[in-house]
Amino acid sequence: KSLFVCIDKITCARMLNLIEPKWKAKAAAVRVEANAKLAAIGVAADDEARQVLNAQRDRLLAKAIWMDETIIELIISEAQNEVADFRKWGFDIIPHRARMKQGFETLDGKCIDVESAFKNPQHPFRVAIVCAMWLTGFDAPTVSTLYMDKPMQNHTLMQTIARANRITAYLINGISK
Repeated sequence: KSLFVCIDKITCARMLNLIEPKWKAKAAAVRVEANAKLAAIGVAADDEARQVLNAQRDRLLAKAIWMDETIIELIISEAQNEVADFRKWGFDIIPHRARMKQGFETLDGKCIDVESAFKNPQHPFRVAIVCAMWLTGFDAPTVSTLYMDKPMQNHTLMQTIARANRITAYLINGISK
């Protein structure tokens, strides 16, 4: 799971619009690579080479499925006039606000709130784009990666960094560190 921290709510929405098409393109590229392995299996010289190619193809297909299942969602606080404010930037906040309020439907027809879904390692809600929510007072051991594109300091910075279990990537002035 990962948190992507943006400077403001509009930037969160714009970041979602940037990430989603690239994510889908990457999943498609992985699927193409898996299909290339299938073609290579057909012309492989021996059984050992075919087994290696089959294993590689299986891993690529599993990765593509994982990427297809992954949910990327905004988690931002509600504001007055937000529909009009986001519309000015060409973003429809209504379906995202509904998901933030209603959560996700489970296979058995029940609902799970976004916080519980994000904390559940098996749930496909894997990328949360946040501005201020979930930075302090939010314990999520499943978070392994944190992307920060927001100036922070003191207690809030330390609380935010503590959200990530393992890898922390800092985006400072567009440069990943």
